[in-house]
Amino acid sequence: MHPRAILFRTADGEGHRLTFAPASLTVAVDRNERTLPLQEYQILRALAAQAGEMVPRQRLLQCLWGGGAAFNSRIVDLYVCRLRKRLPLLPIYTVFGVGYALAGRPEEEG
Repeated sequence: MHPRAILFRTADGEGHRLTFAPASLTVAVDRNERTLPLQEYQILRALAAQAGEMVPRQRLLQCLWGGGAAFNSRIVDLYVCRLRKRLPLLPIYTVFGVGYALAGRPEEEG
């Protein structure tokens, strides 16, 4: 299950909301919208689905191409680097040699 929104805080303690528009591959941090390339959108959705937890590179590869052995897991690093440049407020952390984590929590419904 993919959350519709993730709540997170930046290093200065300011709260933000990350939302997704799957039909258009658009994400928004607060009200600042950005359309992402498909691969970056898929990685961000996978990270958001497990917000606050580490997601292994292999799982992110599976999100992109079904985990085909022909792809090097370092391609995930490239897409995460691009995500960080496009959405600099997002707290995407590296778990060295293992994977990545998006700090935050799913927004409670209600």
